[in-house]
Amino acid sequence: MVLGKDHLAPAAFEDLDGGHRHLRVELVDVAGNEERDFHASFVARLCRCGAASYLRPRCLPPRSRASPSRPITSDRTRIAILRALGIDASSEAACEAELARRAEQERKTPLAPVAVVPEGATPLLVSSPDIFRDVPYELVLALESGETRTSSGRVRADGAIALASLPAGYHTLKLRLRDREAEQLRIVAPARCVHPSEVLAGKRGVGITLQLYSVASERNQGIGDFTDLATIARWAGERGASFVGVNPLHALRNIAGEISPYSPITRLFKNPIYLDVEAIPELRESERARALLRSSREEIAQLRATDRVQYERVQALKMSILAELHRAFERLPEGSQRWRAYRAFVAEQDPELTAFVSFQARANPEL
Repeated sequence: MVLGKDHLAPAAFEDLDGGHRHLRVELVDVAGNEERDFHASFVARLCRCGAASYLRPRCLPPRSRASPSRPITSDRTRIAILRALGIDASSEAACEAELARRAEQERKTPLAPVAVVPEGATPLLVSSPDIFRDVPYELVLALESGETRTSSGRVRADGAIALASLPAGYHTLKLRLRDREAEQLRIVAPARCVHPSEVLAGKRGVGITLQLYSVASERNQGIGDFTDLATIARWAGERGASFVGVNPLHALRNIAGEISPYSPITRLFKNPIYLDVEAIPELRESERARALLRSSREEIAQLRATDRVQYERVQALKMSILAELHRAFERLPEGSQRWRAYRAFVAEQDPELTAFVSFQARANPEL
């Protein structure tokens, strides 16, 4: 979403009950523009600060200057967005005070919230060694595998704390320094990608790649789906293939012009447009869903026959059927296997799953 003087009014942000932090916001500046005054300069600096990283202005080349789809964001709009995020940018003094507060807060925060490090024994680096050197610490490290490691000691003069070698994965680190506590997601990256020889045990292998959305079949609903993918994988495997490569399947908006795999809503969850609605068990229980499928046969035939995937039409069709399937699911006994599987999935994927579906509900109320 690009915001400017002709776009979403600042008042709309004030009406959101905390949900504004889930908005995807893009502020656009024209390259080469000079700040008009000191207040504008402070506002720009606040927009660039880490706490409001999704408000960082993105410079565009001069040729974009006159594009109506890329308006210049006004200072008034920026100030309104910052206010909605709890940041006072109403005056030069307020901006200066907020920047100073954030700088001091960062200086006194022992750890960055996220660190990406290579495999091996990489030390933990504490921010502001002048504050924390020789301070006693207690460390609790929860590995992705479920293992917990604890250690204690004193921070070295260079602000480092020795850590044993960590395996690749996502690990949570909790550090206590006197009366301060900090937590860090420590992402340990492998030194290199997996080599085919490691998967194929030294043997030669052959496979196929495909763009799942482009797969045409006599049974899908206008876009290749997971049933098509399973069929192709079986077919390839029976002929000696070692793999089937596919395009990124993460969630998109499924709107023309916004279907690039480089602009996902999230990379954590799959795009529901690839679901085969006829393969969902609740179809047997929902006469309304079956009726929708029967009444949509002509439209489905048209969608299969088009040269290009009609994302919006396919999504509208599938979501209407999925809504009926969900109603059928809700009527199942809560102790059923389907309900138990559902609860287990939610428990495993939350809180990210709830954040994702909440964003979807806000961004696409028509669905």
